[in-house]
Amino acid sequence: TTVYDLGPNGTNGTITNGPTFDSDNDGSILFDGVDDYIIYGNPSTLRFGTPNFSYGCWFYWTNTNTLSTLMGKRDGSNTINVPGGSNYNQWGLTISDSMCCGPAGKNIGNCIISDGWAKGGCSLSAPLPNYSGWVYGFITVDTNVQKVFINGKVAGTNSDDLNGGTFNIVGRSVYVGCTGGETEGT
Repeated sequence: TTVYDLGPNGTNGTITNGPTFDSDNDGSILFDGVDDYIIYGNPSTLRFGTPNFSYGCWFYWTNTNTLSTLMGKRDGSNTINVPGGSNYNQWGLTISDSMCCGPAGKNIGNCIISDGWAKGGCSLSAPLPNYSGWVYGFITVDTNVQKVFINGKVAGTNSDDLNGGTFNIVGRSVYVGCTGGETEGT
């Protein structure tokens, strides 16, 4: 029921709603695509106070149109994070046709929004490979350039100005397999 962080931070995840471990290919977690996810809580090591961070994951790509969140952290109701009442502060690695929550598709990208849409957007994406198999999707974010990598190669860039933005989403958890929203685990 636990995914252990082998690094120095000890940021362990809790397997929720029955994802299973598959020992093939050195191991992976199988999600049912309905309600399975891993929750990492809200440790300080996963709070990005400045727009200089990176995140990514391995996933098995089936080469079919889909709308999926691979991982992310979100406050979409502004109940706790953004001063002044503005909505949305989030980051997330998503598969769809158009980033954030567009129709099902074959692109990977990120939706990164800071301080109630004052900074960021959902426009960084790149086409996924035209095959079924393992893919490593990775996002780098800094104040002026965001990049999406597919299998170690830059596949897309964006130049949203994130200078002064904060992504310290203090009251929400990090999820793999879904994005926590107004209620955790959505």
